[in-house]
Amino acid sequence: MCARGAHQAAARGRSTSPLGISNPTSILIVKLGGNMTKRLSRIAPWQAGKLFALIYFFFSLLFVIPMLLISMFAPMPAGPGHRLGPGMILFFPFLYALAGLIFVPLGCWIYNMAASFVGGLQVSVTDDADA
Repeated sequence: MCARGAHQAAARGRSTSPLGISNPTSILIVKLGGNMTKRLSRIAPWQAGKLFALIYFFFSLLFVIPMLLISMFAPMPAGPGHRLGPGMILFFPFLYALAGLIFVPLGCWIYNMAASFVGGLQVSVTDDADA
């Protein structure tokens, strides 16, 4: 949205930011320190998918790095059988990221469909005194 469009939308009383902070009524409530209630009616599926893919990747490293260290120093049993080699263990963070990239947008799409029927989640936002 361009600057001129944002000013026109604010003049009509519509929100111009994702949280609706630029709404003149909302600014007055926030300045007075009151509660402001907002409704989460839509989540951008692709943006959420990218964000959670990155989060899943880094959180999976918390488990993969110790597993990799244990597998490197633990004795391997002799004989045939299935083993998780270091290559497979290093593949897990990418697998988790791919799962997040696929399933989080699907969940967002389901949420968006449900929110169109029931109105979405209601969230209360308060102003910090230090801000």
